[in-house]
Amino acid sequence: MSTYTASSRWSRPLLFPRFVLALVTAIAATYFIVIFYYRLLVEFEISLLDTLLRLSGVNVLQSYWNALIVYGGYNVVTLVLTPDCIGVYSVVVFTLFVLATPRVPRLDRLKEVLVGGLALFLFNIARIWASGFLGARYGLVVFRLFHDYMLGGLMLVAVAMLWVEWLERCFRIARV
Repeated sequence: MSTYTASSRWSRPLLFPRFVLALVTAIAATYFIVIFYYRLLVEFEISLLDTLLRLSGVNVLQSYWNALIVYGGYNVVTLVLTPDCIGVYSVVVFTLFVLATPRVPRLDRLKEVLVGGLALFLFNIARIWASGFLGARYGLVVFRLFHDYMLGGLMLVAVAMLWVEWLERCFRIARV
């Protein structure tokens, strides 16, 4: 049985200040990415979405550098990629989860941030593509339902599931 003394309390590393520092760093990194790389990310995503939607048989017009008009029959939906739509926030939250996980080597964390970040980016592209496809087929109400509620919430679930799956892999491998 171990005893707890006041001196042992101060000898342990303080995790809360490290987490707060990581959170502040993540917020700063997010704003840095959005301010300096927003246009580059959006132009890449717009060109990718344009290609994917055309391959899906949806009519597409690019109306502005960050906007696509998708239409099919009588249904017309405008996709405008804002900072909230490009998937940066989910990648940052996932990165925070991975970096806040104790007892995992830094190289494994870095690999997971890169692989998981790419997976979330591609999932976000699929989310926007599906929303645009459904909007062109079934109209604005279906677009709003899927984009704002169903697939937006699924993005949060994807972040959590990816992190939990990574934890399971890390600690299962460590036990063997």
